[in-house]
Amino acid sequence: MAPLNPNDKVRIKSLNMPGTVLGVRPGAMREPEEEKYYEVQIVRYFRRTDLDPHDPEAEEAQREKSLQEKTARLEAARNKVEQSRDAGGNVSAEAAIELLQAADEVWKELDHESILKPIRG
Repeated sequence: MAPLNPNDKVRIKSLNMPGTVLGVRPGAMREPEEEKYYEVQIVRYFRRTDLDPHDPEAEEAQREKSLQEKTARLEAARNKVEQSRDAGGNVSAEAAIELLQAADEVWKELDHESILKPIRG
């Protein structure tokens, strides 16, 4: 199997699409040729309705705002549970559920899988 070089034209078998080799993945130069990963540029055409402008700064600001809102919800739920506990009463099921759901929302906002799973009976 001959090595590929930058600007080589290739057909990507799994996509049945043409592409242009940009280079070998960094750190893969010493791997056997059949195990190397190559960076390949492809051209795809999309309708305008399938495309949105990409603004990384705005997306990060929106994510930060969402995280702050979810963290505030978690803090409020935690305070409610602590107030019930400190008053010597029982924590209501609603307060406990709100705390768990708020914690789950913060967890998911941080790109983790939900900690809450459905009960299957």
